[in-house]
Amino acid sequence: PVVGVMLLISITVIIAGILAAFAGGMTGDNIQSPSTDISAKFIGSGINISLRLSHDGGDYLTLKDIKISAFVRTGDENAGGNSTVISEVSSLNSWGAGDIITLTPEDTRTLLGLDALKIKSAASISTPVTIRIYHIPSSEIISQVSVLLEES
Repeated sequence: PVVGVMLLISITVIIAGILAAFAGGMTGDNIQSPSTDISAKFIGSGINISLRLSHDGGDYLTLKDIKISAFVRTGDENAGGNSTVISEVSSLNSWGAGDIITLTPEDTRTLLGLDALKIKSAASISTPVTIRIYHIPSSEIISQVSVLLEES
């Protein structure tokens, strides 16, 4: 009887461990975020300023899985900024080392949350902007770049 009880307890512990592993997500698919080096700069002048993003190395990115957000601190108490999936502002499907994505001036203004006059004013005083690139499937930030909004 003692051996039977010990066997029953050990089987119960093993089953409980397996159930805990499944419930805790240990066996779930862990999506790895890609590793990349991305740089950003603003090009153009006046109301025709565009954001240029360069993939300087690392993993290829599928653009429908990549979201970009911007945060710009304007001179007043209001801060601007929005986010968008990159595939909505680029004709590329993937983005690899050496590829450059340039947003139109209109898409740049929408991303920054600034109208044409505010973007011109912000560029005249070299306003700092934080650009974050997110990998949607893994919910990870894969790049964060601080760049000055200024005319080139």
